[in-house]
Amino acid sequence: MSIRLGRRNPEAEFFVFETIPHNIMALKNVPVHNKAKNVQLIEKANGNRNREVEMVMPVLDEMKCSGLVV
Repeated sequence: MSIRLGRRNPEAEFFVFETIPHNIMALKNVPVHNKAKNVQLIEKANGNRNREVEMVMPVLDEMKCSGLVV
């Protein structure tokens, strides 16, 4: 989604916050990622407090779902 938005809005700047290794690897391997120069991948989480959390990725019907904070 962020890459599509970046390509459609070249005057804007987009920051993608991602902590799940599987998602980071997928984002880095998308060929169009290099064409969207205004999209920056940040391998960190963001929130309203500075704290450590445990990220989990549930699997439903053999499909990985978005990360959840517990």
